[in-house]
Amino acid sequence: QNFFITKRQKGTFIASDIFLLKDLQKHFPLILIHDVIEHIDNKEQFLRNFKKYLSPNGMIFIAFPAWQMPFGGHQQIARSKIISHMPFIHLLPRILYKWILELFSEQESTVKELLTIKYTRCTIEMFRRVVKQTDYQIVNEQLYFINPHYKIKFGLTPHKLNKTIACIPFIRNVFSTSCFYLIRPT
Repeated sequence: QNFFITKRQKGTFIASDIFLLKDLQKHFPLILIHDVIEHIDNKEQFLRNFKKYLSPNGMIFIAFPAWQMPFGGHQQIARSKIISHMPFIHLLPRILYKWILELFSEQESTVKELLTIKYTRCTIEMFRRVVKQTDYQIVNEQLYFINPHYKIKFGLTPHKLNKTIACIPFIRNVFSTSCFYLIRPT
């Protein structure tokens, strides 16, 4: 909000479960969904529900970490310094992953959350398929090797994923720390 004030622009910001807002159908020219979709079980229904909130020609910005990237399982939320810094551990089979989390004395709530994320994960291919199945089109796709948010978090300069690597399924998932999409209904 401060950004809009300093730029003398109008803007209304609502932090809410959008599906609880009943009076705002066909209202939003832009909906931001940042680091959310990888936590959603029914991604198709989730995206379909947004259509009624978009104004004509409205778009949705969606950002998420690719599932197979080193920390795509959100294991950085673990209390164990070893687990929280262990890349790719979330790709282990569920039973082994759970056993290791418990071995390192992770709280039951953390284990449950990490296993839920493993279940609801989002790969680039899965996201593209869901977009197509829900009658949206991708207006813009940008895959990042160094997530733009890492500038603030870690002082790292953002870098887009190399175009050749971005074209190779699975490999792009390993090297994409963040996936930015702009989509609109077809």
